[in-house]
Amino acid sequence: MKWYACYTKPRAEKKSLEKLQRAGITCYLPLKKERRKWSDRLKTVYTPLFTSYIFVFIADHEFYKARIEGDLVGFITFEGKAVSIPENQIEIIKRLISTGEELDVVPADMKAGQKIEIIEGPLIGVMAELVRHQGNHKVLIRLDDLGQGVLFSINKSYIASRL
Repeated sequence: MKWYACYTKPRAEKKSLEKLQRAGITCYLPLKKERRKWSDRLKTVYTPLFTSYIFVFIADHEFYKARIEGDLVGFITFEGKAVSIPENQIEIIKRLISTGEELDVVPADMKAGQKIEIIEGPLIGVMAELVRHQGNHKVLIRLDDLGQGVLFSINKSYIASRL
């Protein structure tokens, strides 16, 4: 069994999650906390970290079942074959979510910065890139198999330079 990233219909990630769970398929939908402003109030909502993506943990023979049961559009593929996502990248996403920090997803092909290692906090041991963004220290963790990266703020005492 391996993790795979799947495309959902637009704004249907939570519905697909419910359907997959009802079908007994192990799945994961990383959600980030956002403050949304309406004309009369501010509200905290949970939105998908990766728009139109959900992760499923399935065996090779379960692709069809997952796609039908979850009402999924398809799987991330390379040369016509579904690409598995390494377990450690799913764990990094879970650890990022657990920090409670504000997260932004950015394309992973942004210009390379200084290589760093996180040496303190819940992401200890994770290798990343340091990016200066609006005067704050932000760290970019590339998730190469997804073609995405996650950008988040970090205390500069939590990082060490790696060449």
